Amino acid sequence: MVGIKHSHNPRGFTRKLVGILASLATMLAGGTIAVTSAQAASGPGLVAGYWEAPFSHGSAWVGTRAAGLGPIMMVDGKPVYCIQFGTIVGSAGGWTPLTGSDSGVGATMINQHASDMSDMTQAAVAYAIHDHLNVHDASEEIWTWWKSNGALDGASLPAVASLAAQFWTQASNAVVTNAGGGHNYTQAERTGTVNVGLHDAAGNYTSGVHFTIDMNGPAKFDATGNGHYEGYTNGTEMHIPWTATGNGNVSPQIGYDVTYGMLSTSAGQVLFRDNDPEHQTYNVAPFEVRKDFQPTVTTQVSNKVLKRGQKVMDKVTSGVDQTGQNAGGEWVGTRTA
Repeated sequence: MVGIKHSHNPRGFTRKLVGILASLATMLAGGTIAVTSAQAASGPGLVAGYWEAPFSHGSAWVGTRAAGLGPIMMVDGKPVYCIQFGTIVGSAGGWTPLTGSDSGVGATMINQHASDMSDMTQAAVAYAIHDHLNVHDASEEIWTWWKSNGALDGASLPAVASLAAQFWTQASNAVVTNAGGGHNYTQAERTGTVNVGLHDAAGNYTSGVHFTIDMNGPAKFDATGNGHYEGYTNGTEMHIPWTATGNGNVSPQIGYDVTYGMLSTSAGQVLFRDNDPEHQTYNVAPFEVRKDFQPTVTTQVSNKVLKRGQKVMDKVTSGVDQTGQNAGGEWVGTRTA
């Protein structure tokens, strides 16, 4: 991307002079991308990140510290990144949703780090976005070349690239592409778990995704004491314990957020940002719960006639009624009130 900003570096005058002369020379040759200090006065600037050292590649020249690796503007409080490396940026235009798994990962990554506007963090986010979402045109070739030959003013390019890869993996693990869930009984139909299974594009369980469960029916979550629970996925299937508060059917609904990318193509440069997360839900199949059970007692008399002083030796058997609506019942374990 190209973000525009004046230099406050003491070396800026020399770089600026060299950049302007080189820009003029390449412009005369035709077919160039040139950024000068005159354009810098009216264009968007680097919000956070690092300036790229001036470079030229083929017919493209970017000089005078005019190109930056990081968000180049803020729109509605959200950082905006370019996805056409080495192209002059104008103002943002209209925004349309961008589909595709990489777009979802990029938007999620932006959302994860939007509260940290430190230069290193935002440079890494911008690097990852270029690496995975850069437009497939001449700017992609420049980006590929610059990754191996370019430099940043104030940071190590390999360090930024390493952090970018880490951020992309982290975001990939937090993008839900398939939702599932179920339940298990742990003590007859009186206790059990609601199971949350949110998967990423690779089919692995997600980590770091905020989710909610709302359980309609006579049961409560042990952790909250009511029918609502929320937490974050941890890379495994989550098993959330519940206890029946009555008899009947329970219908859990799992909720989670999905972040989408947004694209603007009317700025003379293709721009990318995240959209507000969209809440989606998954309904777990209803299941029956039961708080009560029906005990039974039977006796078998050994002797119908007893002599004076003879002990009564009846056989007493206890159990649980397994007929009709009581089928499947069992004794409740010992509990402390």
